[in-house]
This record gives sequence, structure tokens and C-alpha cells, in this order.
Amino acid sequence: CGFMIMDCLDYGEYKSGERTEGMTFAVNNFFMKTGNAVFSSALMLLLGIFGYNAAVTAPGLDIGESMRYNYPEMLNGIFILMTIVPAIGLLIQIIPMIFYKLSDKKVLEIVDELKIIREEKEKEKEQKDMSVSQDSLALEGVSNTIGEDLVNDNVYSDNISNVAESEEEKK
Repeated sequence: CGFMIMDCLDYGEYKSGERTEGMTFAVNNFFMKTGNAVFSSALMLLLGIFGYNAAVTAPGLDIGESMRYNYPEMLNGIFILMTIVPAIGLLIQIIPMIFYKLSDKKVLEIVDELKIIREEKEKEKEQKDMSVSQDSLALEGVSNTIGEDLVNDNVYSDNISNVAESEEEKK
């Protein structure tokens, strides 16, 4: 089943352009845990229906003899739960396999196409990062020029204020 999930993730990325591993595995994990809880509860319920009682023991008999003579329907129930129920489960699992259309050849084609797409995206990202870094360098140069102008303006304004103060002192 794990290979099918990964193939489906690749197929989804191929169709939509987005990789959804987190969501896919979260939903898969949710259904696995829910299924385990339901199956365990159903198993305990069926064992009870078939007459299993863990508290009942027959002290004079061996365990096998006790079960064979006192709980024949329980043994039949356990047999059903250990053989027929898993067989039914396997038959049910075949149904999705009928609709699974991703052959090995198709998956390999998708993986090759995704490699090309990812390489193109990586090149675009590098070009974008390069242009952003060039823009930031240009802006840094502009800010340095502006900073120098501000310093020069402050020096100029300080000189003007010093001249004005000296003229006032002369008066």
C-alpha cells in the first residue's frame, strides 16, 4: 500500500503542481487508527457473541480439553475470526486495485517529467534569487549614497548654523 501512496502523491503533483505529503499522510494515519479502533472493538464484540469469557476456567481439565468440551461455538467463532474475516478483508482490498490505473511505466514517465519540472523551478528560483540580490545590492548602493548626502547635508547645515551664530555674535 505504501508504494501506491507515493505513486499517487507523484501523480497528484504531476496534475496539480503541488506536493501534498503532509495532508496525505495525516489523512492516511487518521483512517488507519480509526480502522484499528473499530476492528479491535468489533473483534471483542464478536468474541463475546461466540461465547468467549476470559474469566471462566475449568480447574480439572487441561486448557485444550476445557475449550474443546465446553466452548465448541467459541472455537468455531475464533476460527471464523482468524480465517474467514481476514479472507473477506483481502477480497475487499482487491476492489481498489481494479481501479488503480498507474502502471510501472506510467509512474516512471511521471517521475521523469517531475524531475524536469523541479529542475526548471529550481533554475527559476535561482534566477529570481539572483535578481533579488542584485536589486538589494543596488538599493544598498542607493542607501549609501543617500546616507552620504544626509551626512553632507548635516555638515552643511552645521556650517550654516555656525556662520549664523558667528554673525549674531558680531552684532
